Amino acid sequence: MSNFIRDVAETAPIREVVERYTDQDIKRNTFLCPFHDDTHPSASFKRNNRWTCYVCNASGDSVDFVAKLFGLRPIDAARKLNDDFGLGILDKKKSSSAIRIAEERKAKQARRKAALEEKNRKLSRRHRAYVYAINHFAPQTPNDMDDLDPRYVEAVKNIDALAWQIETLPRR
Repeated sequence: MSNFIRDVAETAPIREVVERYTDQDIKRNTFLCPFHDDTHPSASFKRNNRWTCYVCNASGDSVDFVAKLFGLRPIDAARKLNDDFGLGILDKKKSSSAIRIAEERKAKQARRKAALEEKNRKLSRRHRAYVYAINHFAPQTPNDMDDLDPRYVEAVKNIDALAWQIETLPRR
């Protein structure tokens, strides 16, 4: 893949490309795949400015999407995206606006990843504390049931919900 095609693929936002060329107003992370008779959204956006369809197995970046949609060679699809989105990417050198757009996107992805990692650390730390409380403050005899340790009660009440949060936390 040439540098020009790669630069366009990294810079042209796939969600905006799909919206523009398919006339879809995408509210969530899924959309109707234009490459097969789709009545229920079966395609979704992925990390790193990519997309995939779970029915026809089509996938790729913005250049791949435009090439497949319009029957173009990758270089022609990259030129179309460069012109239609005003990316200003030259065949040999990126313009300063294209560099800025790519850097902003990478910074946003890094912030999102850092926030998810921090949330996962906090949830994992709390989960370990709950496991500790259940193991160390559990009642040992039937008489202990009358005077339960509040740390044990809190852990028993919340550990399942916390485990579910950890399990469903997006991995990026």
